[in-house]
Amino acid sequence: MPSKVAIVVPIGPKPHHAQWLAECLDSIVAQSDPADVVVIVDDMHGVDPAAMAPLYAAGLDYTIYRPPWLLGVGSAFNHGCAVAFNAGADLALMMGADDVLGPQLVAGLRRQYEREGGRVGYYWHDTHYQDGNQQRLPCNNASMTPGFLRTTGGLPVEAAAGGMDAALISAMLVHWPESLIHVDEPGAFVWSRQHPDQERERLRMYDGVNGGVRNIITNTYAPAAWGRSLP
Repeated sequence: MPSKVAIVVPIGPKPHHAQWLAECLDSIVAQSDPADVVVIVDDMHGVDPAAMAPLYAAGLDYTIYRPPWLLGVGSAFNHGCAVAFNAGADLALMMGADDVLGPQLVAGLRRQYEREGGRVGYYWHDTHYQDGNQQRLPCNNASMTPGFLRTTGGLPVEAAAGGMDAALISAMLVHWPESLIHVDEPGAFVWSRQHPDQERERLRMYDGVNGGVRNIITNTYAPAAWGRSLP
């Protein structure tokens, strides 16, 4: 049976969080291999269902998940992935509402996952930045499997002040390096927008503690032990 790929897009509460949503959705529609489901996490933004017109017109299966309180970006990704997995997805691709998917990303991700035999992991993709630079390192431009979320708990909310992806990857490099799987396929990348962000200025005061929090998460990491978990 072919693997099922979901795309998870959180949209935060401020107006600029949806400023480039149309380009984001257009890149989802333009995939050479369509996603099986799209999960829009309305993180107290008030997403207008009419904004989903490109997904509807393309015949894509999508849902708008509206949590009852503000989650923040890391928790929004974790919740969105859980929604996708409960809908039967094998992989949940996390992308920002201001980013653009390379046209072969879903196809390349699906091929990589099937080459790995459906291996549990954090499937990371290359990042192409607006200024022309490229990054070939694991970051938040990645996809989780249900088993990865079940084992790790996903992006660590303890690092909510900044660098949740860096904290997670740091812990995985030490404790579970084989879970980090590179999707090395032509056209399988995320184009990341670089724009002035007033929130980064607000969060800059936490720069001095983020490294310490990352180290604590890395040093104390243990597989999640939950009484109830994803199937």
